[in-house]
Amino acid sequence: MIRKINTFIRLEHLLIQNSFLILTSTALGGILGATTTVLLSRIMGPQDFGIFKTLTAFFGGLIYFLDFGFQNVLIKYTSQFVAQKKDDKVRHLIQNLFCYRAIILIFIVSLSLLFKNDVAKIFLNDKDLSYLVYPSIIFSIITFLDLTRPIIIGLQNFRLLSAVNVTVPLVGLFILIPAALYLGLPLTIIALGLTHLIGSLISVAFLIKRKYLLKSKDSLFKLPNLVF
Repeated sequence: MIRKINTFIRLEHLLIQNSFLILTSTALGGILGATTTVLLSRIMGPQDFGIFKTLTAFFGGLIYFLDFGFQNVLIKYTSQFVAQKKDDKVRHLIQNLFCYRAIILIFIVSLSLLFKNDVAKIFLNDKDLSYLVYPSIIFSIITFLDLTRPIIIGLQNFRLLSAVNVTVPLVGLFILIPAALYLGLPLTIIALGLTHLIGSLISVAFLIKRKYLLKSKDSLFKLPNLVF
């Protein structure tokens, strides 16, 4: 029995190591995120914290709903093309999905600006708070255009993914708390987007080094040949 366990561990060493890294980083990231949330609630007070969570949850949910499975596509086909050593197809996939998301983002921003008073009235019960839609739009732009996480998962770089899992909430702790203390609610909403941006810079540096962010040889208007 022990010999079988040792054999399994030896054969699946990388899998076990990656699983441990992801589990540990996710748990640590969760602790950091929970700490930030508790501190923000104490600093901002019930009203502002409620507004902060409502707006970021609304725009975050809108982003998730209008993703149309792009992130799953990136994970699946990035992994497949890398295994086939078709790096240019990875670049083509990334640039196309980035552009598609940019088009969807224009739609989101346009609707948000057009119905900002309705958003404030329905979700915040106060039309005078419609100005908070502007920083929320900036938050959504930053987070919606970030495709680094599904790309890194597709590349199966779990060490980097683990680093990002810890970096984002850690950066959030050091950015959001001062923002809430000194800069007010609008800039705190923007700061939340910046935490994702700063955390993704590690992944961007890796992708640049691996030359995955170079322009593809295929035309931007040529759809990737994918089978769903």
